[in-house]
Amino acid sequence: MAKKTLYVKDSDLPIWDLAQAEFGESISTLFADFLRERVKTMNAFVNVSRSGPSSQDLVVMFAPEGPTGSGGAVRTQYVREPLLVNFLELSGVKRGVADKIAAELRGTLSVSERTTMHKISDDSKTVPQRVAAFLKSTAPGAFCDECIAAQLDLKRHQQAQQATSGLAVSSEFTRRPGRCTSCQKTVLVTSMRTQVGNRSIDRYWLELIAPTQGQHEYRCVATNADDGSTAESHLNIRQANELLTNLYGGEQRIVGDLMFRASMFGSVELSTWRTRDRLMVDSPDLLQFGFNRDELRPWRDGKRR
Repeated sequence: MAKKTLYVKDSDLPIWDLAQAEFGESISTLFADFLRERVKTMNAFVNVSRSGPSSQDLVVMFAPEGPTGSGGAVRTQYVREPLLVNFLELSGVKRGVADKIAAELRGTLSVSERTTMHKISDDSKTVPQRVAAFLKSTAPGAFCDECIAAQLDLKRHQQAQQATSGLAVSSEFTRRPGRCTSCQKTVLVTSMRTQVGNRSIDRYWLELIAPTQGQHEYRCVATNADDGSTAESHLNIRQANELLTNLYGGEQRIVGDLMFRASMFGSVELSTWRTRDRLMVDSPDLLQFGFNRDELRPWRDGKRR
């Protein structure tokens, strides 16, 4: 074992002895822990893996190593691929390394990188401040309380729930039923209010109307949550299935049930699977399903000005 000599002032000896008696550890161990906390960087092994061959759901593992990281727990996090670079930066990975990992991952299922990370200290921030910073760094992602708690290492998801409920009343954030960017479950999620120009993006709830006799297309009616205006898209059965698959994260049991209910009852209002709240969709997300941009706010109102 290597030896180092540390000189202590006579006036500091009482606190030295008191510390050793209280913590029951060797002074060298206590001093090493102190230095480890004060050093602003740490060596770590970063591994990013896909959950499946073509999936954008990623598993990110941080394993501290060496003198600056010894004793640290391995952390496993979950993130969607479009948010990977921002997430790695938020976790302390340098931008150049984060870009390198993201680029290499495009051609493989797993990437590992040994790097030096900045230690992220949130001791001076409240939980709402930490949650707000996380949502801003991962925008336009929307996250459920459980995933926010996991990403920020909060002890209880209720801490995240209290924070997101408070943020939702501000002009910067919104909280509504939707699909979580991380776990892909359709639950209550929180995100930054995205804007087009100087206008907040509108949200719509959807109704899927089955074809009547002699018709072959489904109608999807989107109703604006603010002013009640509607827009409509016409879909064949494959497109209707793709819409539901996209909104419900590939849960084919849910997709099949909704298609069956639409056929049996003529129409079905799309809702979150657990709470049965209306499933809210951002206006830009509707464009991929054949909705006319000029029928949706804010583009519709923008043309009138």
